[in-house]
Amino acid sequence: MRRKGISPIIASVLLIAVVISVTAIFSNWAPEMVESVTEGVEDQTSSQIECNEAGIELYSVNYNNGEAEVVIRNTGGIELEDDVILAAFDSEDSLITQETGVTVSSSELSNVTMTDIAEDPEYLQAYSQSCSDVSGQIEI
Repeated sequence: MRRKGISPIIASVLLIAVVISVTAIFSNWAPEMVESVTEGVEDQTSSQIECNEAGIELYSVNYNNGEAEVVIRNTGGIELEDDVILAAFDSEDSLITQETGVTVSSSELSNVTMTDIAEDPEYLQAYSQSCSDVSGQIEI
């Protein structure tokens, strides 16, 4: 009995058709994927470059009965707009964290009042929301 199969020519044509189909699908999808990845990397890079020029210093603090009058100084070259968060700490834990909503221009000072501090803090820390490596600390 003689068995029949696909001839080598038909098999080659089918293989080429499958390769062309896969290539067509990939050629439509790949540029979009590369573009989105490139945009994401570009955004992160520009943010990190900008954060290299940022700096925060807690210039002074006056603590009295659950309130802290804090003077923040922007030591960097960029404006920190609605970006600074203050946190009060005792020896072990954070007592309170408060968004300041204050804009501190480059090389300028800004006064902030931190309220509702339950216990006497050991130190205050200010940090940037957008530049996580930028922070300053002062002992009370």
